[in-house]
Amino acid sequence: MKTSACSLLALTSLLSLTTAAPLAGAQAPPGSIAAVRCIGATDDPSDEYTIDIIVGAGPQTVTHAVDPYRLSISRVNYDHGAYACTFYGVDEATAPPVEANGQLGPPQTVTAIACDHSWAGDKRDAAPDADHADLPYIEMQLLGATDGYWLQVQLDGSPTPTYNDLSISTVQFDWLHNYCQFNGVDGTANLQYGDLGSGTLGPPQTIVSVACIAEVET
Repeated sequence: MKTSACSLLALTSLLSLTTAAPLAGAQAPPGSIAAVRCIGATDDPSDEYTIDIIVGAGPQTVTHAVDPYRLSISRVNYDHGAYACTFYGVDEATAPPVEANGQLGPPQTVTAIACDHSWAGDKRDAAPDADHADLPYIEMQLLGATDGYWLQVQLDGSPTPTYNDLSISTVQFDWLHNYCQFNGVDGTANLQYGDLGSGTLGPPQTIVSVACIAEVET
C-alpha cells in the first residue's frame, strides 16, 4: 500500500508539471485560429472549402476530409490584416503557389497552409524594437515595386525559403541587433540600411531564402 501511494503521488506530481509547463517552441497562444477560404476557378459553392488554421503552428495539412475532390485553387480569402499565410501545393517542387492580393498562382491543389500573426498596421511603421533581439525569430516585410509579403525567419542561421517569385528591392523590419543574409536567384543580395526599420536590397531580384543570426554582443 505504501509503494502504491508513493507511485500515485509521483504520477500526480509528474502530471502537474506536464500540465503547467509550456510546450517547447510554441510561438502563438492556444486557440488562435485563422479561417482560410480556398476557392476554385468557378463560382460554384461546391468548388471551394474553408479550413481553420492554428496560428503559429507551422504548415498544417489540408486533409482529404476538408478537400475530398483535391480542387485546383486560384483564390484565397482570409483576414489579411490579422494574419499572413503561406500556401503549399502539389507542384511545390517546380511551381510553388504564390499569393498576391488574394490570387493564388499558379492554380493548383493546396496540400498545406501555415499562418502567422501579421504585423501590418502599427508594427509596419514602428521604429525597430531592441527587445525583439531576445526572440528566437524575427519578422520582416520584403517589398517589390507594387507588392510585398511578410516572412518569419529563425535566428539559428538556417535558410528560410520564401516561396515567392516577387522581385524584391526594399526590406522593412523591426530589429536592430541581428545579421541576415538574403539569397536571391542572381546570388547574394546586399542590404543597405537606410532609415530605422528599412533598408534597400540590391541588386533587386527574387529572394529564394533568408538566413539570420542574432548579433553577439562583445
